[in-house]
Amino acid sequence: MAIRNEMNFVGLGLVLAAIAAGGCGSTGTGGTGASSPTTSTTTGSGTTSAGTTSAAGTTSAAGTTSAAGTTSAAGTTSGSSSGSTGAGCAASDVPTGASLATFDGDGGLLDNAGITTYGGTAAPTESTSTGSLVITENAAAATAAQYVGTVLYFAGNAAGTDCLDVHSYTGVQYDISGSIAGCTLQFSLNDSEHTVTANDMKGSAVAGSYGPQLDATTQVTATKTTVKVPWTGTGAPTGGSPATALDPTKLTSIQWQFTIPAAGTAACTSTLTIDNVTFY
Repeated sequence: MAIRNEMNFVGLGLVLAAIAAGGCGSTGTGGTGASSPTTSTTTGSGTTSAGTTSAAGTTSAAGTTSAAGTTSAAGTTSGSSSGSTGAGCAASDVPTGASLATFDGDGGLLDNAGITTYGGTAAPTESTSTGSLVITENAAAATAAQYVGTVLYFAGNAAGTDCLDVHSYTGVQYDISGSIAGCTLQFSLNDSEHTVTANDMKGSAVAGSYGPQLDATTQVTATKTTVKVPWTGTGAPTGGSPATALDPTKLTSIQWQFTIPAAGTAACTSTLTIDNVTFY
């Protein structure tokens, strides 16, 4: 059964203001599936913002764009990006390396990446102070199912307008360990087509859309396990809305989501330790 999920991120201006004030943190907004968006905390060196953005550069009648690269009549873009563009993505850029996050030192995040949580008062907390991403969830069941989680989001540029083109990789992998009770865990991949435009400038989807996902509950054990999740094929996330395959040329984020069932008899309690998130 597909589990709905939605996310919002803050604008770059708030991040720059936070940096000017002497810190890397800022505030963002998250969604809890079927419920309305709520405020959450975001950390990282880059972020995205709600709304739409026009392409950089000046376009002549012949269709040639300056500054951000040259666009031919057929619509292909050259320059710093990989040449893959689409609705919601100003461009799609190849990442500077395969490592998404090691959570060491300054956070160990890929350039223009960040971490946010969503789910309102039931949202998990996250910390990287131990050199790993530690996600802690402790929330009671409510009258309706709750969708709360942690998102690792990224952009191809500091402005947050570009998606990542990772089609040359097979998928993403990460180390995970911990405990979980009273709820289930889903892992999701998100691209522009499954990201709501109003929540992220790189999104091209309507409200209610969400990315393909897989059940990750059985991944959570006391022993650290390395999990590989391909973009397509056996073991890849499925479903989503729209029910279309992930486009790895327009990747926007990955996430771990807890689903807390309605009217449960116990609280959702979980501690996850995640590390070494890489493309493979």
